Amino acid sequence: MNKEKLKKLSLQLTADRNNYMTAFKHNIDMYIAEKDITMRELSEVADIPYSTLNTFIYGNAKDCNLSTAVKLAM
Repeated sequence: MNKEKLKKLSLQLTADRNNYMTAFKHNIDMYIAEKDITMRELSEVADIPYSTLNTFIYGNAKDCNLSTAVKLAM
């Protein structure tokens, strides 16, 4: 991703201390759309189980392990 796209994407990221999982889901959705990849592809690149990513997006996950967030951030 070039610097301009990365800068544009970073300006759209959300952070909400009161509801961080909603912000986390929104940011993952936005990243997937921007990169034009599937959730399966993201799970493979980030080396996390597809079921974990699916639970974040469509399930009722209330928390995220730091190690998972770091893998998704890379």
